[in-house]
Amino acid sequence: MPTSKEELLRRGLKPHDIQHNQHRRAEWQDYGSCGLYMITLCIDGRHPFFGYLEGNIKATRGTTDFPHIVLSTLGRTILENELPKIHRLYPQIEIWQAAIMPDHLHLLLYIREPLPQGKHLGHIISSFKGGCSRAWWAQTATGKTDANATEAPSDYARFHRLNDLAEEICNTTDVTLLNMTGIA
Repeated sequence: MPTSKEELLRRGLKPHDIQHNQHRRAEWQDYGSCGLYMITLCIDGRHPFFGYLEGNIKATRGTTDFPHIVLSTLGRTILENELPKIHRLYPQIEIWQAAIMPDHLHLLLYIREPLPQGKHLGHIISSFKGGCSRAWWAQTATGKTDANATEAPSDYARFHRLNDLAEEICNTTDVTLLNMTGIA
């Protein structure tokens, strides 16, 4: 959740001005027209609410120990319920690929027909984000969320696991292990 300026000051932190991402949109692009779009959405504060990573970087692709994400209840809800809504509500949009990571997700969306008058990709993404937020609040209100569940490694354990993973990567000479196509 966003933190207020007063809260940051009370914690002794220096607040910074909010910088909106609107400048990343090309002024000449019509985001309701046909085309392939790559979207990246991050959780505020980069909290790993979608799941956590587990596996061994030295494991063979296709084995159970190969690095992969273990989705939380929220991550599964987004994958199974919220993402399919995009195509259901806007049949002219196809989800070519979706990669859910612990604290962000990547989408490849293909608009094969122009969107309805007055609609553009920003409206669709805004609605999707709203659905994800509603799913989060529904799960936290009922206590069904496992974003901070005990089966997920603690932040301390996760840090050391990732630190060991980074060390293994640095010590590995086989660069094919760094192929990111299978880790999504």
